[in-house]
Amino acid sequence: IAARADAGDQAPREDLWAAKTEANRAAIWAVERAVGLIGNPGLGIQALPVLEVDYRRLPDDLPQILAYESKWDPKSPYWSDIRYHEARIEEDARRQLVDMSILLFERLGCRDYARFDFRADAHGQIKLLEANPNPGWCWDGKLNIMAGFAGIRYAELLRQIIDAAQARIAEKRVGQSPAQLPVVVPMPAPQQPRVATA
Repeated sequence: IAARADAGDQAPREDLWAAKTEANRAAIWAVERAVGLIGNPGLGIQALPVLEVDYRRLPDDLPQILAYESKWDPKSPYWSDIRYHEARIEEDARRQLVDMSILLFERLGCRDYARFDFRADAHGQIKLLEANPNPGWCWDGKLNIMAGFAGIRYAELLRQIIDAAQARIAEKRVGQSPAQLPVVVPMPAPQQPRVATA
């Protein structure tokens, strides 16, 4: 410290800033997981298998985030190098993520379906990254990938979301069952899923 003091006060501040930045980066860019929920409070909420985002193939100079390019730019490494798999975590950790997601679902007034994204830092501290009350219904989106982990086909995923909405609406209409509500038939999934190219 004495040697650095000779160089003026700026050097220690810069070192401190660099250390804080590196510590924050380590905390922010840790493991990312997502929980998908279908249903409604009081009528039953189903948790899909927890998804984990795998950034290991992403070039080191790119931030480990699901950027705009990961959804819309097939030429980007964000599109081609990010993978998703079912999280391999202990049951207690999975239950904690699901319980937090259900609590958020209820407190935020979500309906029918939602997705909650989390990051865990190097010490395992879980942070909410995003509460998404209207995640994409797209066939190559995270919600459908999670459903696939459970063996649920795309059309069935849409059916479950629609059934949850019908049950919620029916509950508000005294004496009317979900079977009496209009039925919406989901469109079939495209034949070929999006294939990432290296």
